[in-house]
Amino acid sequence: MREIRPVALIGRAADSKSVGWRFESSQACLTGIFMKDKIKNYLLEVRAELKKVTWPDKKTLRLSTVVIVFLMVIMALYFGIIDLIFSKVISLIIR
Repeated sequence: MREIRPVALIGRAADSKSVGWRFESSQACLTGIFMKDKIKNYLLEVRAELKKVTWPDKKTLRLSTVVIVFLMVIMALYFGIIDLIFSKVISLIIR
C-alpha cells in the first residue's frame, strides 16, 4: 500500500493547492536557481536606462546647486524666526 504524506518531499515546496489533498506539488522550489538570472537582468536594464539619461553639464549643475543652497538658507532663516516668535508667544501665554 502507498504511503500517504500530507506534506511535500524534502527539497520541494508545498503549494496551497496540494496541501491536504494527498498529492505532491508538481514544481520544486526554484527561487535559488532563477535568482542569479533575475539580478543579472535587472542590472542590465538599469545600465540601459542610465544610458538614456541626459546628464546636465557642469555649469548647469553648479548653478542649480547654488540656487538650492541659497533657498535652503532662506528657508532655515524663515523657519528659525517663526520658531523663535512662536516660542516667545507660548512662553508669554504660559506665564
